[in-house]
Amino acid sequence: MKTHTFAIVAFVAAALAVAAFLAVRREAAPAGPAERPSGPALPLLAARINDAAEVTIRRPTGAFTFRRADDGWGLVEKDGYPANNENIRGMVVGLAQLQLVEAKTAKPELFARIGVQDVEPVEPPADGSPPPAPETQNVRIDVRDARDEPLASVILGTQKWGAEPEVFLRRVGENQSYLARGRIDVPWDQTAWIDRSAVNIPRDRVRAVTIEREGAPPIAVSRAGAQFPTFLVENLPEGRELTSPSAGDQIGNLLNFFSFDDVRAADRFDFGSAAPGPSATVRLFDGTVFTIRTGIVDGATWAHLRAAFEEPAHSEGEERDETAIETARAEAQRLDQRLSRWVYKLPDHKVRVLQTTWDSLLKPAAPAPSEAATPADDDR
Repeated sequence: MKTHTFAIVAFVAAALAVAAFLAVRREAAPAGPAERPSGPALPLLAARINDAAEVTIRRPTGAFTFRRADDGWGLVEKDGYPANNENIRGMVVGLAQLQLVEAKTAKPELFARIGVQDVEPVEPPADGSPPPAPETQNVRIDVRDARDEPLASVILGTQKWGAEPEVFLRRVGENQSYLARGRIDVPWDQTAWIDRSAVNIPRDRVRAVTIEREGAPPIAVSRAGAQFPTFLVENLPEGRELTSPSAGDQIGNLLNFFSFDDVRAADRFDFGSAAPGPSATVRLFDGTVFTIRTGIVDGATWAHLRAAFEEPAHSEGEERDETAIETARAEAQRLDQRLSRWVYKLPDHKVRVLQTTWDSLLKPAAPAPSEAATPADDDR
């Protein structure tokens, strides 16, 4: 081979080697800006997080909205019932802090693989039974300001757990999906966002409870002081015994963790059209008095609570504690302002307490003595 020919071949081979090397370098090099995004996933929300005034959560099983007022966040679908401010604030802050890590698919047919497909409602069965569980757990969250202008609209898909939690997401109206660093907790049930304890009165504060049911004698339990461990059942029928010495305690504990399954505004509940349910009066040692009125609609028991103050009687020579009296009076007023605005759908275990009967508290009555046998005719 001639020298100049060899030189040409060597040059071409070298050029090909360089080209191959550069190609490999390009493939191994970090992705460019389009593939490796950075910064907040929701930049407008991150810049204006304090302007968030309304949050709507959409899942295949339904949607609900929180709206911020002067006294905090309220659940719109529950007539504005106060929501857990910390949970909502944590969710909004979590959204604002999501940081883009990597661009993912922009093909709609692949969205379901990472849970960022559009959130479509699940139609409930015609027989009225609960809708089936959705195949995916994706959720759409919309955040708006007080002028109803959008701050963020995003679909959150599959979570990735690790040292640093990550989540797949897609901004509504865009085809590009992303992997973002951060964690967002979004409970399924709207009642998980509210405090489901209407009131919680420790038993050591309770002096007496009376339950009244239409067509039945009232049942009253009481105790003389908080140092007594059990509530005494008053006005026991003659000749009857309690099933146990502590039989009245469940009544005395009525307002201990007084929870609810649902809630609505009191001015939207018509007791006149509801079947009358049991009522109760709870008296505390400090003079606070709770009254509970219930109505039954479609088999569910709804309760309306009021709180008032009646200064307790003082024994002769006992000094009147003005500070304690005014503290109790102020607490009763605060409780009444909060409780009187709502009616609460009671869970079964509280309904059972309100429906307590004398027969459930007492041992079975002893059988009446049999009449003396009549002598046979031939013994007369």
